[in-house]
Amino acid sequence: MLPPLSNGLLWNTAALATNGTLTVGPVAPPAINAFALLTNGGFQLNFSGTPGQAYEVRAGTNLALSPICKLDADQFRHVRRFARSV
Repeated sequence: MLPPLSNGLLWNTAALATNGTLTVGPVAPPAINAFALLTNGGFQLNFSGTPGQAYEVRAGTNLALSPICKLDADQFRHVRRFARSV
């Protein structure tokens, strides 16, 4: 069992099975990789992030003001892109 790390850090086990290397690295912030408007008037976001890192997708006409609607919330499970249509 590995000890917990400070916020913003993660255990990188990518090379553990091949050469036994275990390192500590930074948590990459979530990133929006693509955006598309759909024919039904909705939109689609493709985004990625570090496995285990929580994310929220929020929307509003002015994000500096209320109300802001939470469209989705989850945790990244794999290093891959997620697509959400709303």
